[in-house]
Amino acid sequence: MLIIYWAWGILKESTRILLETAPRGIDIEIINQDLKKQFPEIKSLHNVHLWTIIPEMIVFSAHIILKNTKNIEKEKLVEKINNYLAKKYNIVESTIQITSNDDINICKV
Repeated sequence: MLIIYWAWGILKESTRILLETAPRGIDIEIINQDLKKQFPEIKSLHNVHLWTIIPEMIVFSAHIILKNTKNIEKEKLVEKINNYLAKKYNIVESTIQITSNDDINICKV
């Protein structure tokens, strides 16, 4: 019986990883709000995704619209956001795409 209980836990976690589902205990909406609060340059986020590759490897991606792109060093901002996500949420890989209102055309399905 102990082996079945142990195997069930492994099977559940393996299924979550194979389906690349969002990690337990992390709410993507909280991350969205937190990033906007920590980085006032951010107007909004869209196409936000959060998933696990293995239990210790959390991956994040997002498109970020800035309030104003003038006088902002985008590469430094992306680096700061990546570092913040790593420290606060233990996200080891993040892909951030910065756009301005003029550049964006969101597909609404």
